[in-house]
Amino acid sequence: MSMPHRAKAMQETTKMLKVAWERAGEGWRDVQHERFGSRWLDPLERSVRNAASALDEVQVLLQRAERDCQ
Repeated sequence: MSMPHRAKAMQETTKMLKVAWERAGEGWRDVQHERFGSRWLDPLERSVRNAASALDEVQVLLQRAERDCQ
C-alpha cells in the first residue's frame, strides 16, 4: 500500500470513529462524554491530519529518490 493510500485509510478510520462517537452522544450527553471527546478524539483528529501530511511528504521524497537512483 502506498503512502497516500495509508494516509487516506487513517483518515477514513478516524472519520468512522468520530461518527460512531457522535452516535453514542445521542444517548449519552454529559460532562464525561464531552471531556472524553475533547481529551482524546479532538487531538487524535489533529494527529491523524499531521501524520497524513507527513506520509504525503515521505511519498514525494521516495519518488524523488527512485528517480535519482535510475
